[in-house]
Amino acid sequence: MNTVKNQWDSMLLILLLLLPVSQMNAHKNNLKPEEVKTMNQIELKAKSALRIGVIGLVHTHVHWILGREQLGDIEIVGIVEPNRALAEAYAKRHGYSMEIVFNTMEEMISKTQPEAVTAFNTIYGHLEVVEYCAPKGSMHKK
Repeated sequence: MNTVKNQWDSMLLILLLLLPVSQMNAHKNNLKPEEVKTMNQIELKAKSALRIGVIGLVHTHVHWILGREQLGDIEIVGIVEPNRALAEAYAKRHGYSMEIVFNTMEEMISKTQPEAVTAFNTIYGHLEVVEYCAPKGSMHKK
């Protein structure tokens, strides 16, 4: 039970890295959606897109991240999905190249050097993602 709780806490931490500060603070400041959108656009102009690795495509809610690149705040540099048919179906739907699809986390990370990762693999593999990627977190500090 404790491992599952820690796994979810770790995943929440990874996913929170994807939220712009203005969205996390919007509720505190009683901002309207259009004000948050404007703040996000200002933030995006001030920084480059975050290089993301997507690990797994088995959760259908992966579509929100695959469709997010158009906002300009992320760049999907690699995807780990051993099921080629699934990766190809999503590539057709979202327009990414199969050249960024890898069979393993190790291969994707060594070849693409993402700044952050998301885990949309089976929930039983989430802890492995955190254990492998978290120690690498300091690789990209500027």
